Amino acid sequence: MIRLILLSALYFFTSGILHPQIIHFNASPHGFAGNRDTVSWYDPGVSESEKEAILSSKGSRGTLRFGVGRSVGLNRQNSGYIVSNENGSYSWFLFVRSKGAESLNIIFSTYHLSEGETVFIYNPMLTEIIGPLSSKNNKTFGSLAVKPLQGSEMIIEYNFIPGSGGELEVGQLTHDVLGIADLPFLRSLAKDDSGPCQVDINCAEGNNLQKEKRSVVRIIAGGTELGTAFMLNNTKNENIAYTLTANHVVSEQADANNSVFLFNYESPWCDGPEGLKNQTLSGAELVSTNSDIDFTLLRMTDFPPITYKPYLAGWTVSSTFPQSTQTIHHPSGDVKKISIDNDPPGIATFQDLYTNGFWHILRWETGATEGGSSGAPLFNQDRRVVGYLSGGESYCGRSVNDYFGRLDVAYDITQEAGSSLKAWLDPILTGAVYVNGRDPYYDNFKESDTLFNGSADEFYIQEYSDPGRGLSTGINSDSLLAYAEKFTVNGTKYITEVRLFVARSEYTEQSNTVQIALRDDNNGPAALIAARNFPLNQCRDTFMLSVDFGEPIEVSDDFFVCYLNTYSMPAAEETRQFAVFKGQDQTAGSGSAWFMDYSGWHPFTDHPFDAGEATLFIEALTVNDALVGIDKSYSLPEISVRVYPNPVNSDFWIETAGGPERILSVELFDAGGRLLRTIDGAGRAKILLEGMDEYPDGIYYTRINIDKGSITRKIIKWGN
Repeated sequence: MIRLILLSALYFFTSGILHPQIIHFNASPHGFAGNRDTVSWYDPGVSESEKEAILSSKGSRGTLRFGVGRSVGLNRQNSGYIVSNENGSYSWFLFVRSKGAESLNIIFSTYHLSEGETVFIYNPMLTEIIGPLSSKNNKTFGSLAVKPLQGSEMIIEYNFIPGSGGELEVGQLTHDVLGIADLPFLRSLAKDDSGPCQVDINCAEGNNLQKEKRSVVRIIAGGTELGTAFMLNNTKNENIAYTLTANHVVSEQADANNSVFLFNYESPWCDGPEGLKNQTLSGAELVSTNSDIDFTLLRMTDFPPITYKPYLAGWTVSSTFPQSTQTIHHPSGDVKKISIDNDPPGIATFQDLYTNGFWHILRWETGATEGGSSGAPLFNQDRRVVGYLSGGESYCGRSVNDYFGRLDVAYDITQEAGSSLKAWLDPILTGAVYVNGRDPYYDNFKESDTLFNGSADEFYIQEYSDPGRGLSTGINSDSLLAYAEKFTVNGTKYITEVRLFVARSEYTEQSNTVQIALRDDNNGPAALIAARNFPLNQCRDTFMLSVDFGEPIEVSDDFFVCYLNTYSMPAAEETRQFAVFKGQDQTAGSGSAWFMDYSGWHPFTDHPFDAGEATLFIEALTVNDALVGIDKSYSLPEISVRVYPNPVNSDFWIETAGGPERILSVELFDAGGRLLRTIDGAGRAKILLEGMDEYPDGIYYTRINIDKGSITRKIIKWGN
């Protein structure tokens, strides 16, 4: 028996590719049943001069503006079409078209779905689908940013239940001019490529930062701006996605709320293809920002799942000069690149910002930075963060004079937690000057199990002999369609990824894909559990292909990992190919490999050319527990906490509402992050904090500890 939990998306046996955002269950859109040729398309009316302004600013420093944003207020009361469904629900369809757009992205200014309601966003051909989004995507701040959908047309489908209280409104549409959402096989090389001197993070130059690279993300801020950001550990080793970027990338709470973070956007090998853009999270809270030294600290509202393999970077606020530095960044919004300076940086003032508050990179020996690199971390020789990119002059051909905000200065630049970093990076007031990086899922992977049926020392590929052609585990003259490897687990496990040791990967068109799927067992591969289509240009011969399904999948007993060649066009000769290495086991009944022809699934002992007790070189990585930390929660708690009255003179109440959460304790900090007192919550939903009149007027912070984590609220004290 196999049960699916929190599956990102369902990939059908088609050439279409679904690109999920934060998806919590498996479903597919209804699709518009009417005549799309007669519907009214909403056009944001982007002018040619506006597009040209974006293109002409592409080479400038700072954030990278990639599109033209339009404020709109589109909802089911004033636009689109409503259709009734057989189950008593209704579907609202909004058709959007913006001529010449490379992609379209939206911000729902109102996003509050009731249980059972769903939202899908897709193109008219249903070849790219975002969704289903559900009530589990509701944010406390009431909005939701959605990652871009490739192309100039999109359909928004809201399946709602009348009278349920669900609300949805599109507040902003962005017409992408630069092409930041191209699918890997549709990439426009003239659009978002960085300069020729930039070095992929998976080249040899990045070998010593393979853990740290997982802390770096690309950020879309406010629906129109591209930058770089990175996650940081703190002295409490909390599983909270504190994320640092430049103030000029994100400076307002609304932009933080409506940000989209892209994880692991990198070329799979040095100088390789573009890389995938399927791992995204939406939304953050702005917890601290300072324009004088150009930083903003965010807290993502969802903690990255285990399949994203996040890393919380280490840092140092020691005044010791770095001996050498490296940065990982997304120049021009491109895949992760690395730039290296082999010399110590200088100290300087950047523009009219904080005096001597910046590390000055005189010259990069490797790479450079560009627009879109802003906010990138600066690592020292110990692979700890010492700064973040604010700006500079470097570009390919003249890689000089870049300026990174000094972390040691920004750390305690003010006494207020809302404009410095100390209260967040050292919440337990250890006084530490450095913290090591940390994998938040380290304990999960300590108890992981890699399922593999063969021998890593004995594997090969079997080619057909004349007059046949092809490979016995790929496309061949026997018209075999798919292949599968059977696995068995004891008890309940969670699949985080599967790995296929690819022998051959060829394609005749950039759109050629292979489908990787999990299937139930019923005397052979049976019900489809989860799948995704993988672009073949992201793979190559003799390559270990790693594939995840967005979120971990719960399994027990027997299951199959399958692959199916899904080419969009037939070829005159079978030059297209995706085949996995196989092993041969002579023990009767020990084979675990299967194949499929037009009559169904069969064990490899029935193979028409290469019969035998075979195993496929496929691994399935499982963990006993896929949740992060001791709180067993994927994300920060999304509950309502009332702090009142605020401003306060003497006493104030803290109350949780909207759920069963109870207060374990409350910590009161002054603006400099100093702990003033701790109050036992005794598991109550409402407690009174007394005695604020003994403190001077000013800003204070309360950290409210509940059974699922911690929430911080600002308190303004006045009246003395």
